[in-house]
Amino acid sequence: MRGVPYELWAAYIVGILERYAPEARRLVEFGCGTGSLALALEAYGYEVWGVDASAAMLSVARAKAQVWGSQVRWVQADVRKLSGRALPKADVALMLHDGLNYLLTTEELARALRNMARCLWPGGVLLFDVSTPENSRRHAHELDEVVQNPDFTYRRLNTFESEKRLHRTRFEIYYEGSWWVEEHLERAYTQDEIDAVLGRLPELTLLERWEEFTHSSPGPDAERLLYVARRTP
Repeated sequence: MRGVPYELWAAYIVGILERYAPEARRLVEFGCGTGSLALALEAYGYEVWGVDASAAMLSVARAKAQVWGSQVRWVQADVRKLSGRALPKADVALMLHDGLNYLLTTEELARALRNMARCLWPGGVLLFDVSTPENSRRHAHELDEVVQNPDFTYRRLNTFESEKRLHRTRFEIYYEGSWWVEEHLERAYTQDEIDAVLGRLPELTLLERWEEFTHSSPGPDAERLLYVARRTP
């Protein structure tokens, strides 16, 4: 993830919130991973909660937060199975950088969006993005890499099944005499699919749909889509 410009991403998000949630104070990031974006957003003065299903990721996030002197609250929870007691009501919820692409059916996607909406005060704002089939078609193999040094060997291999729109990433790491393998499977969603899911959720009202990192309507070759929605009062 070393190439991800978290500070620029945070600035883009904050610009959107200044327009659609200028009074927002509490922000919940779902799929926060090791906390880089949550920490960048906290620097703008928000009370931030970071939520992830992975205990290992949150362990790294907590270690980072300690170094930064951060007050971010970290919660282990799966966005598909949120407990009503897991989180306080928030002004803003977000899930970015392929988080929703890990949900492989539109039913799971709808459940996650509904759960995030329920974490918001009425009138609160939800931001989320998805990676599109165009992104995988163009760039899947650009992400392949092999790194070798005296301490470890690392390989990253990508494949994209265009018909099923499934993007598979395989990580192979050789360390201290053993190979470790991890596979990630994501589904590339189209704009029509996301729009259809939102149309089934009365909890949310669509405000904007942009090609990510812009404020422009997405064209047919858009690689990432950003959605801004409001919790229905």
